[in-house]
This record gives sequence, structure tokens and C-alpha cells, in this order.
Amino acid sequence: ELKRLAMTLRQHGKQRRWVAASDASVEKCVMLGFYAIRKMLESFHPALKAPTSLRVTAFPRNSTTLSPISWPEVGEAFDLTRPRRETLKLKEACNQVIHSHFFSVWLGPDRILRGVFLCSERIKNQKVYRVDLDTIIDLFEEIAASRITAASLAHFYPDNNRVSM
Repeated sequence: ELKRLAMTLRQHGKQRRWVAASDASVEKCVMLGFYAIRKMLESFHPALKAPTSLRVTAFPRNSTTLSPISWPEVGEAFDLTRPRRETLKLKEACNQVIHSHFFSVWLGPDRILRGVFLCSERIKNQKVYRVDLDTIIDLFEEIAASRITAASLAHFYPDNNRVSM
């Protein structure tokens, strides 16, 4: 599943025409991927062979008060002129995505997908994280490659020589 999500995100990275469905598809891929990673971190023993942290860029919250009835643009709510590199533990990064209060795609000046902005409800008044698309794709592919023999929905029953899904 992670490999398929990485391929879908890679295709979005080449896309130039953006509609609401494209935003939704990117959010769905990122959400499902990080949810799957968190489930694997909690479930697999021996532990999942994955990076222990994720490099992100953090931007502080603006001091302006925002309307509670309209959803702000990233630049309205956060100061994009003050980037700071941070490292999140992988499980914390998963939780930031899964519990995201703010989620927005990051398009470059050429209208190409560069990554996503996100933050959870817990830190929405402090900062927003920007995660590069290549970082997400590399993470999904690395974990998918490390789990290729273990992740399956099929079960083999040798007593009657059949596979059940």
C-alpha cells in the first residue's frame, strides 16, 4: 500500500493543473501513508526498519487574530519568512499528520507540488510544519521495501492447501 501511495504522490508531483480533487487526493495519500506507518510502528515486533526521525521546516504562528468562520491561507496564519529546520521523531510526525488541524498542499511558483503544510490541533497556535514531497515519497518507499515480505492480507492454510483473504 505504501508503495502505491508513493507512486500516486510522485504522479501528483508532475501535475500542473490543480483542482480541489487533486488537493483531496494528496491529503488522502499522505494521511493513509502516515496512518499505516504509525500502525506498523505500534504493531510489528521486531521493530519496523524505518528512519527514526523526519526533517521538516517549521514556521511560527502570526500574531494576527483570524476569523473563526473562514479557513486561513498558510501565509495569513503563519510567518513564511521565518523558516526553521526541525527534526520530528517518526511517531510524532505520524501524529501531526493524523491529527492535523491545518493541512494544505505546497505548490511552487511553477504550480508543481513541492510538499505539504500541516500541524495538529495541539500546536496550531505555535507553528506549522512544511514537509517536502520527496521526503514523504522516500519515507513511504523505504518502509514499503523493508516490509515487502511481511505485509500481506493473504493467509495460507497448509491443512487444506488454500489461500484466504
